Amino acid sequence: MKKALSAALVSALALALAACSDDGESSSRAAKKADSSSAAETATAAPATTTAETTTTASEVTTTTTASATEPVREGFENLLGEWYIDGDEAAAHLSISTDGSFQSFYATGSLEYEGSIKRLKADLGDGVGEAEYFCFFAKGGETPLFYVLAPENEVEEFYTVGGASLHFARAGKAAVFEMPENMPYNYYTTFGAGGSGVELHINSDGTFEGLYTSPYTDEVGGQVVDFSHFTGVLKNAGKDMGGFECFTVAEVAAAPGLPGKGSPFYGRLSEDTMTLTDLSELYGSNSIQQGETVHLYPQGTALDKLPEGFTSHIGFFNESDEVLTEYALYAEGSINIFVSQ
Repeated sequence: MKKALSAALVSALALALAACSDDGESSSRAAKKADSSSAAETATAAPATTTAETTTTASEVTTTTTASATEPVREGFENLLGEWYIDGDEAAAHLSISTDGSFQSFYATGSLEYEGSIKRLKADLGDGVGEAEYFCFFAKGGETPLFYVLAPENEVEEFYTVGGASLHFARAGKAAVFEMPENMPYNYYTTFGAGGSGVELHINSDGTFEGLYTSPYTDEVGGQVVDFSHFTGVLKNAGKDMGGFECFTVAEVAAAPGLPGKGSPFYGRLSEDTMTLTDLSELYGSNSIQQGETVHLYPQGTALDKLPEGFTSHIGFFNESDEVLTEYALYAEGSINIFVSQ
């Protein structure tokens, strides 16, 4: 299923700050595409230049923005003109940017999603860049940017949006290549409370991954029963999140019914000779990690007070320290699952 632009922007808005808006309000977040608004000035005249300071509790980032209500699109805009597709996939949602400073976004079906205007303004979005100039995309009639794009100094073939989540846009046929961050482990796991139910993930160096959900229990006659689900997918690099940590987009995920075959890291883990197996692939295959969601990578040794509350409120079950991560962790924000390196 191809991603629609709106789902990723909705995700971007709960943590996104209204860094480019004139009133400095922050927007509300969801998981993958937007429902936000644009740069219409308020009826009460605001000063031509305002400074807004906004804080988001979830990311603990303070954003300071100097914004001019009438500032035109300037240098660097020519590098964004034309047609852009999510991950360079012509069958996915896309963005059309025109020379007059306007834009249109389209669903994968080709129907119009948003249209609006673009302003170039200075902001510190807490994305590790510091204060810089961004192109701020405002939907027609709204006051909060849908997303922000760091103003490119040179001609580019791809760019990332920022604002809580990151979308990767590229020219047609210029899909991102997965690059495994240095020292990133390949194997991760999570558990679902008592009973031993949980999921293991194995990520390959090319961004493909496999997952195995297992839920063991004993039947009424003492036999071993295991409900299981095998699934596969693809991760793509999605730049850095608001905290400056590497993150990925789940480009694909699908159930792989049946037992893991030869070549799978889970081959031989389940045996019909010694246990009763129930294949729940269709039920659990896409529940553990969801297509289109953003997955954050938090390295071992990261201070917990630098990480989102949604993550830290759950990591204690896996972590040996109250102050830092003792292992690498993947945080799948849409499904709110935490996977810890093995």
